[in-house]
Amino acid sequence: MLDTYTSPWMTEDLAIFKDAASKFMQAEFVPLAEKWHKQGMVDRDAWTKAGEAGLLLTSIPEEYGGGGGDYRHEAIMTEEQTRLGIGGWGQSVHSL
Repeated sequence: MLDTYTSPWMTEDLAIFKDAASKFMQAEFVPLAEKWHKQGMVDRDAWTKAGEAGLLLTSIPEEYGGGGGDYRHEAIMTEEQTRLGIGGWGQSVHSL
């Protein structure tokens, strides 16, 4: 039921970002989440891949090395991590 809800602040560009972020996390993070939980940390390679995919520092201005987005990009990342059950990789802390 919640998958059919569309937030009032969702735009077409944000929906594209959400889809890309979700697909990336499903492919790269979900299969490794249990391993990371057991070892108590996320592999460095995951951070590198997330950065290359534009999923780190999404709300930081581009002139400072960020993605140039806003709080909605961070909200999408948090929502998708929670939906996929992989909220422990630390992106929200990293991107503060």
